[in-house]
Formats: sequence, C-alpha cells, structure tokens
Amino acid sequence: MTLQKLRKLNRKKNIFLKKVKLDAQLLFLDKIKRREPAQFSEKMNIVMLCNAFGIGDAIVMSGLVNALHQQGHNITMLCEKRTAFIFEHSPLVDSVIIFEKISDLKKVPVKSYDLLIDINDKNHLSPLRFKIIKSLNPKTALTLNQKQYKIYDISIDYHQPHKHTSWRHRAVLNTLGYTDAVWKYALTIPADIEASTAQFLSTLSPGKLVVINPYSTEQARDMSPAQLAEITDYLAKDAKNTVVYIGTPAQLAKIDTASGIKFSSPSFLHAAALIKAADLVISPDTSVVHLCKVYNKNLICLYNNKVYGQGYQNNIVWGPDYDKAIQILSPGKRVDQITTETLIAALEKSGY
Repeated sequence: MTLQKLRKLNRKKNIFLKKVKLDAQLLFLDKIKRREPAQFSEKMNIVMLCNAFGIGDAIVMSGLVNALHQQGHNITMLCEKRTAFIFEHSPLVDSVIIFEKISDLKKVPVKSYDLLIDINDKNHLSPLRFKIIKSLNPKTALTLNQKQYKIYDISIDYHQPHKHTSWRHRAVLNTLGYTDAVWKYALTIPADIEASTAQFLSTLSPGKLVVINPYSTEQARDMSPAQLAEITDYLAKDAKNTVVYIGTPAQLAKIDTASGIKFSSPSFLHAAALIKAADLVISPDTSVVHLCKVYNKNLICLYNNKVYGQGYQNNIVWGPDYDKAIQILSPGKRVDQITTETLIAALEKSGY
C-alpha cells in the first residue's frame, strides 16, 4: 500500500472517529425533554445564538433581528466580543451577552426567555450550544435540521445549497408565522465614529470615492498586488476618482501602490462609516460584501469557487444577494486568478 493511500485511510479514520465522538457527546448532553408543545406569543423575549460567528455572519443575522424587532419582540444576542459591536449599538437589540466560555453565563442576570434561536446545523460546536441551551433554559428552542435531538422543541427542515444563506433566516420567520416580514440588514454606527470618519473624508479631493478592500480572511480570496495596481492605475486616469484602501495595519503595509490612499481604521465600524460614504466598493471579503448590502452600495465583489458542507456553494450561499452588486467568479480556486481584463470590464459596467 502506498503512503498516499495510507494517508487517505488515516484521514477517513480520523473523520469517522470525530463523528463518533461528537455523536457520543450530544447523546450525553441531550437530556432535556420538553413538557409542553411550543407556543408563541405576540411579544416574546428571544435570545439568538451567534457564538463562533464571523462579522459577515452577524451582519446577515441582523436581518432576522430587524424583522423580529419590527414584530414587537425583545431581542437578546449571545455572541463573542469580536462580533458584539454589530449589536451593542443597535436600537433593535434589547441586550447583548458577551460569551467566550460557558462560565460566562453565570455572570449574566437571570432572565426568562420565551424562545431561543439556533440558526446552525449540527457541527463540532453543537456540544457547546447544547450546554448554552441547558444553561439559559428557554421555554422553546428552535433550530434547523436537528429533529433527532430532544433539546430542541422545533427543528426546521431546510436544505437549500443553491439559495442565499438569508433564506435560512426567512425559514425561521415563516415558522413563526411572519411570512410577510420586511427583510433588511441593519447596522448602527456611533456618532463619534461617524464624526471621526467624516474628518478623514473632508481631507479627500471632491469627486467619486472608490473604496478597495483587497484582503479577506483566507489567502485564496486575497487580491494580488498586480490586480490591485492595475485597477488603481485604471481608476487614477480620471482625476475625479479617489481610491482609498481599507484593511488591518499589517494588510495595508503590504500595499505599495502609490495611486491610492490608505485608511488605517481603528475598527470595523470606522471602515463601515467610510463605505457608507463610498460611490463604489471593491472587495473579495464577504463581511464587506454584506456590509455593502446594508447601505445598498455599488459593489464589485470577487469570489473563488469554494464548496463546503453538503454541496453548499459559497458564491451563492454567501453571495451579495442584491441588484447593485457585480459578482465576479474566479475561473479557478483563487481570486488572484481573475484577469485584469475582467476587472476592468466590471469597472466600465459600473460607469468608471
């Protein structure tokens, strides 16, 4: 047997053992048995689990938060510190539980929850979510695709690998009886951040503002220096265009293109305030893509052809999902495989 076959067998064995271990953990934790059928009232205290979410996930979740708030419910978000800022300033949210470990829940004031929403499928974090549910002890716990577990009162059957992820959230609304609920992402930027970003904007030349976010959370989705230089040089041909780059300090340090301006934002919300003022945004990062939908921005977004889970296509499931976005798909598995000609054509289509 070749070394390659041995490695393949070993990977299969490890995947199998992880599944067995996960199933054993969930069997042990799945001890809650509901006594009464789930009931929904006109005004409920609802807690949503957003732990282990990225910024983009949290922005998409804001659509569900917004819709339920409009129906008169009180919303509590349970999330990690890195995404709490999405909800902490929002008038749609009643309270935020900062969650890093299960013992954090002991510090939270006791509150009676009518409904807990776990938007996730079963995965490696399910044991942790089971512990959270047992600790919060909601009257009703709702999830998707997990009807085999007693800890959930309601499990929505949802398998749509070719629909945007927001349809998972709409499935929750439909189950709660809100078939006509308005669906709209929401983000609140504090006034002091708006003001400090406005001060930066006042230093720019009048004209069109193009914000470029060249990097993402995965190297395969990063723009290349050549792509960045080519589109910046193209935009710089028109003196009315001002190009501003956003990213972390380490990311901005890698940019040596002279035609653009680096915006060293202290936080994601500062970058959000800048994007709110932009005429066009270019990004391979999905958190920025979802942010652009909040403000209905002209957007050129770059995607590689990633497939995950049960055949879910990242280009669709986490795509822009709005009309003013132009989505460019890579011919391969990396964003830097998108040709300059394709990028320029998208800029021309956007009126540049």
